[in-house]
Amino acid sequence: MNKYLKLFFLLILIFIGFSFTGTSVLSMDNQHLGKIYLQVESHGEAWYVNPVDGKRIYLMDGATAYSLMRDLGLGITDDDLNKIPIGLEDRFVELDSDSDGLSDRLEEALKSDPNNADTDGDGFLDGIEVKNGYNPLGSGRQLINNSLSNKLSGKILLQVESKGEAWYINPADGKRYYMSGGDSAYQIMRYLGVGITNNDLAKIQIVEVIGENNQIVGVIENVLTQDELAIVNLFDSYMAANKEGDLDAMLGLTYYGQVGDLYLNMIYDNDQEKVLELKVTLRNMKKDIVSGIEYEIDEIEIEDNTAIIAVNSTKNQHIKEVRYFYFINDEDTWKMNQFGLYHPPDIVVENFSECNAYCEQNNYNPGENFTNEESGECYCMHEVPELEDLSYLEVEECEVKGSLSQWSCYLSYAESAKNEDYCKKINSVTVSKSCYEEVALEKNDMSICRFLWDDSVCLSQFE
Repeated sequence: MNKYLKLFFLLILIFIGFSFTGTSVLSMDNQHLGKIYLQVESHGEAWYVNPVDGKRIYLMDGATAYSLMRDLGLGITDDDLNKIPIGLEDRFVELDSDSDGLSDRLEEALKSDPNNADTDGDGFLDGIEVKNGYNPLGSGRQLINNSLSNKLSGKILLQVESKGEAWYINPADGKRYYMSGGDSAYQIMRYLGVGITNNDLAKIQIVEVIGENNQIVGVIENVLTQDELAIVNLFDSYMAANKEGDLDAMLGLTYYGQVGDLYLNMIYDNDQEKVLELKVTLRNMKKDIVSGIEYEIDEIEIEDNTAIIAVNSTKNQHIKEVRYFYFINDEDTWKMNQFGLYHPPDIVVENFSECNAYCEQNNYNPGENFTNEESGECYCMHEVPELEDLSYLEVEECEVKGSLSQWSCYLSYAESAKNEDYCKKINSVTVSKSCYEEVALEKNDMSICRFLWDDSVCLSQFE
């Protein structure tokens, strides 16, 4: 195959990649709304059930809880806020300079004096007055509106007429608890949270993970670590770029994605007009692929500096096979890595053969289609995980070839044997798409189209 044709083919794969966007919504019982749950059978992981849509959100730590809950906050006037009773929790550990039973931060929110135990001078400590429903700033009891308190149960309220102070309305007692920052949010989680078994937690059917672009990116039934959250946010950003057809953003999120632009300019001899024209074509292709797709993330697995996620999806109400996406941690930053590419640090080679030898010696596959002889940069490829036993296919002659030749070899076997399992071994969206379409046509079996997100051509064969 001509070298430039190979590079062009690789560019199509890099830019098209894998892309789809969507949401998943499930209903739940109202009894959970607004509550904070702690997994008593695990490590005490905390979950907040959004009272607006009934979805539980993982609160990884105090800072995360404070940020997420503020983002979900509802604005309220000072007059309405004063109609909701103030909650005090003796187990909260915060500075109380005047020892009146109210923390300094709470007194700042209430406008009482943190250095005067009896702000209004009526002979009663500020904390005693608040605990018993009296006004610490003057005479009389606090005017309570239980109907308003019940209506706002479980919600986060933000004082729009002040400095945006945040309050959590505890469903258990209808009182408001001041949330001044990450520390107080953690204590609210710890002491106001309700214990729940794993079995009962599972009955709240959806876990919503909100990415940095505020898009729902799927269902994850396990508690997320920092690395897992980073991968979810990366996937969210990548999908947002896919939806917009923003190829530059996609390359910026891809491990050594800059090779795409380098190859484009090489093919077109730095003719920017032709480069731009191809990018527009690729962008339109991507928008066609994402049309009608809904998805949810099912699981994440991390091993050393690589990761894989499993994704369930539907398109136009047709259920698709589970698909897998690959990531790599490059200098403490997770990147998309759909080809399993690996760029060894501090390695300079003189030719493809020297690079391939290095890759094989270090248990990688050759990455000759990415290796640049002019700069001496060497690229290898990670072994693609075998997610099901396909050893019966007996394709050893394919497995010793480089990636493009290997994919062509699998494609030939699939066409001659009329067996879609060969297509599963092709780590390329474009080549595997052709493979499934060909096998579906040869077997006259429309169900094979379920393996494809971009299934329009496959399905059209049966119209």
